[in-house]
Amino acid sequence: MYGKNNLQTDFIHVVYVSSSQFMKATAASIVSLFDNTNSKVCIHLLHDKSTTFDCKRKLLEMASKYSQQIIFYNPSEYTPDVYTELHKLSKKISWGREDLLDINFFRMTFMQVLPTSVKKAIFMDSDTIINMDIRKMWEQPVGENGFAAVSEVEATFNHMLPKGIVEIGLVKSNEDYFCDGIFMVDMDKHRQHMNLAADGLKMLAENPKCDLFSQDIHNYYFSDKYYKLPVWCDTFTDGVRLVEGSTAEPKEAIYHYAGRAVNITSINDKFDELFFKYYCMTPFFDGSQFLRIVKDTLMVKNQIDLQFMKSIRGRKLAIAGNKDVDVKRLVDAKIFSEEVQFINIYDENTINIGRLIEFMKSNGVTDNIYIILSSNYDIISKHLNNQGFREWKDFVDGNIMFNAPMPYTRGRIYNI
Repeated sequence: MYGKNNLQTDFIHVVYVSSSQFMKATAASIVSLFDNTNSKVCIHLLHDKSTTFDCKRKLLEMASKYSQQIIFYNPSEYTPDVYTELHKLSKKISWGREDLLDINFFRMTFMQVLPTSVKKAIFMDSDTIINMDIRKMWEQPVGENGFAAVSEVEATFNHMLPKGIVEIGLVKSNEDYFCDGIFMVDMDKHRQHMNLAADGLKMLAENPKCDLFSQDIHNYYFSDKYYKLPVWCDTFTDGVRLVEGSTAEPKEAIYHYAGRAVNITSINDKFDELFFKYYCMTPFFDGSQFLRIVKDTLMVKNQIDLQFMKSIRGRKLAIAGNKDVDVKRLVDAKIFSEEVQFINIYDENTINIGRLIEFMKSNGVTDNIYIILSSNYDIISKHLNNQGFREWKDFVDGNIMFNAPMPYTRGRIYNI
């Protein structure tokens, strides 16, 4: 469907926001939902102007095979003045992703677009695989305030990155902070927050340490009042990998590939297998194109391996990671020895980047090379760059040693 007609109120309503850049991943998420769900589902897909007629046709054909429904909305066409004003407000913050502004606005304004007959809805990010019947989540309560989500501490298995909004006190604690990639709302109560996006952008402009855009805005409004859903409603794949290993069998859960945690060259990773199982079921899968991408990625990986060996040659190794997980991995791989320094950067429920920076400043980088073992390497590296440290000269991605998902070979979830 292309409009709001034929909408039945007995559907499970699931909201996605996407654009041409993310549509293949969106399709993989939607087909996993359809394939595991027996109930009637209505997908409300909010998209920007880059989404083509052919793309919509493919998604409708996919839905029809499961006798399910997709409704498309371009919110910028319905209420252009709203988004013009949001774009003006966004210029007061330094975010740097103009191409993602509209779809971030949509995730904060979908209550303005969906029909009033929709009384409850699940918001779902594109980088997810629903490995269960979505009714299991639908039957969870949303709480008295009408907003339910999973604490990021739980979603990441106590491997949450530091959050600026917590540091400045706008969110009380790490335990109160949630990921807004998956949440569920009472739509009537959510419609009471029609100015959420505009007021939230003003908050971001006043608090530059809040750097996660819609997620910080949602936490600003709801962190002290949301109903905490069980972790199977939003399970970060990188968190599972750290705790249980990449060969652990996926359970009934919604797996969130946050950080683009997919490696198309991995062999034994069950979570990569799960993603590609469903991607191959979408009308966007092209075998020839996929093989070309794998070939190009393997070539890049080979170049990265050579650069890694060149960077560490003749240097003393200092490895930063999780002492409860990584020391054993290093010993088993015969990499760890008494000469190797290990810096534990994982506290009880967060990653302590400050400890790593302090250690690097105290011990220097002339003789030492710092190997970072973390699924959040790409974020940690930005913090290190801001302190004047140089990638490949002063620090490198330790995931290379284990052929684990890393920024160089993962993240093709949106370019497959």
